[in-house]
Amino acid sequence: RITLTEALGDSRYTAAAAAIAPLAANADKKLAKVALYALAKIAAPASAPVLAAAAAKSGYTYDVTDATASYLTYAANLEDKNAAAKIAEDLLKQARADGQVHTRTAALKLLTAIRGEKSMPLLLAAANDKNREYRDAALKFAGQYGLAGNAAWLKKLSGADNADKAAVIDMLGDNKVAAALPALQKLLGSRSADVKSAAVKAVGATGGAAALPALLQTMKTGDAATISDVKAALLIMPGNEVAAQSGAALAAMPAP
Repeated sequence: RITLTEALGDSRYTAAAAAIAPLAANADKKLAKVALYALAKIAAPASAPVLAAAAAKSGYTYDVTDATASYLTYAANLEDKNAAAKIAEDLLKQARADGQVHTRTAALKLLTAIRGEKSMPLLLAAANDKNREYRDAALKFAGQYGLAGNAAWLKKLSGADNADKAAVIDMLGDNKVAAALPALQKLLGSRSADVKSAAVKAVGATGGAAALPALLQTMKTGDAATISDVKAALLIMPGNEVAAQSGAALAAMPAP
């Protein structure tokens, strides 16, 4: 039965969903796992209660039947994206514990993929989350789904605490958000070592040769860690102009 159930799922044979559904609660965990997998692949609307119940029973975390993972796969495979978004929203509400962070993260990713720009409030809130893994995932999704350039991220640079601010700066730099360059340059003078370090890297990645004057000035007045960060930023910049200006600036700097 396991092989047949898996094959029906892989073929996405909709008519088989009703027959497979009772197997999801079978005492044989291997059979239950394959049944949930098959229902997720077929993604028939009527299968939602079966998958929802199995995910809830698993505590919205890993178990031997992979119930929660199958529920998320089911949502992603649904043709009705409003229904899929509702499942993701429900999972976000249910999976609040640190041990459920993988479920919450997957739900956030699904909502971001479905809603795009409309998911920004969720991403902004997640960027302040106390769970670092969830926070970092939200910033990753912002870049992955083309939302890194949203102006709301710039507001985070003034309101966030230093750890969150540094994480947002990293995201802006990783995605080379040109509109963020003026705000990033202002943060080169931050009193927070983490913020300043992130700003140096982001300014170098985002501004390129145009950011040289600001970076070299920061290098002149910076401590050993800042000087090291600026040197690393300069090394990844292409072009002869970078080498010429950097060489001149280094020659003019006093010995440490």
